[in-house]
Amino acid sequence: MSHRHSVSADDSATDLTFESLDHIRLGFLIASGDLPFPSGLARDDAIRLAFEVRGHRRTQLVQFLARQVAQHLYHRPPDKS
Repeated sequence: MSHRHSVSADDSATDLTFESLDHIRLGFLIASGDLPFPSGLARDDAIRLAFEVRGHRRTQLVQFLARQVAQHLYHRPPDKS
């Protein structure tokens, strides 16, 4: 059984809690730019979500850099020794 939660850009309910969100998916969608950071979260919930987003952004950056290094090494001309 799949549980899906959606958060729209105009969600500003003050009773929105971290527990009611699929925080991992939401963090990924925010980090990817698909959703804005929701307003109306309690301070602690907003902080936890911000850490989730930061983790996803860090992962995206590391993957990007790894791809760039691999591409550079793959397309590098052979050494002339």
